[in-house]
Amino acid sequence: MKSLTLSNLLFTLTLANPIQLTNPLAPRQVNAPARITAATISGTGCQPNTYTTQFSPSGDAFTLGVDSYQTFFGPGTSTADRTRQCDLVLTLNYPPGCSLLTLSTTYHGFAQLETSVSGTFTSSYALSPGALSGDGSAPGSITVGSGAFGGNGNVYTKVDDPINARVSFAGSNRRDGTFTVRTRLSLTGSTGRSGTLTQDDVSVSISSQSRC
Repeated sequence: MKSLTLSNLLFTLTLANPIQLTNPLAPRQVNAPARITAATISGTGCQPNTYTTQFSPSGDAFTLGVDSYQTFFGPGTSTADRTRQCDLVLTLNYPPGCSLLTLSTTYHGFAQLETSVSGTFTSSYALSPGALSGDGSAPGSITVGSGAFGGNGNVYTKVDDPINARVSFAGSNRRDGTFTVRTRLSLTGSTGRSGTLTQDDVSVSISSQSRC
């Protein structure tokens, strides 16, 4: 059996869902910046034992890698094969008072679509407590059509940035909130045609933050 280093045990895990994974090295000083301290994963695209997770040591980034977040269209497939979804709920630990955060999400995946088959990848976000806002690119969706992803297939990258968050807590202690990332893959097409659309990973980072 391959041995695991301490950093592997702390930051890279493959576990059943839904389960809360924690980052034990994230700073917890009262006035330290907001940090990602835990994650809960569930959905048809990220089922038990099909994903890996990684927290950055500083707590400002998190990556989810998935092995079977795949959709299929064509002969021999079912209607259920055409859609998959995954919910990633991150726990953010905030200092007391009001915090302004800029969040960023980056996705990587693969599509192989015959003519007349199209795939859609949508992402949506929620913050509790607090409020979210973004520019025209976030939150959003991407449509990967056969014109760009035909033949032998191609990789894609989707970036939602910036996602602006405002959170305020009363009192003198640090408090937890949640940032939810929901993604969905779907395929449509003509009878007799085939295609597949996958998501390989998503990274969420706190790119900047300040006090209100």
